[in-house]
Amino acid sequence: MTLEESLMNVAFLQAEKDIDTAFLKLFQGASSLASQLLISTNPVRTGNSRGNWRASRNRRFPKPKNPEKLLAPASPTAESLGRGEKSHEKNLKTIKKSVVGDVLFITNHTPYVGYLNDGLANPAYAGFVQKVELKVKAYSDRRFDSIVVR
Repeated sequence: MTLEESLMNVAFLQAEKDIDTAFLKLFQGASSLASQLLISTNPVRTGNSRGNWRASRNRRFPKPKNPEKLLAPASPTAESLGRGEKSHEKNLKTIKKSVVGDVLFITNHTPYVGYLNDGLANPAYAGFVQKVELKVKAYSDRRFDSIVVR
């Protein structure tokens, strides 16, 4: 192998590393945005569903062994209303551990989250999960274009 070929290989490896770094930042940014939006746009009465969004890498977050704990309390408490922020902090820790090639799942096993998304509790929130998907896709598309085009 000539010196020129060796230099080209080194340049290629560095470019590949730079691309992986850029895509990892994009992935982590989009994942963080998804977590934040799912939690903040989740309809809230007690804070229970809002606090049950869980991020996991390469597998869905397992269902809890005691699903009755996922049921909403009769009335909101300071603890239940603050669970969304704690949930996002936990999700960020998981997201920051991600590597190139990971698949990230953000799951909510609260039994009634589907009804909330269907707008049965409040029609103004109907489709909030799909709206988050669209916002995250738009964010990713804009960032991807800036990586590729620059």
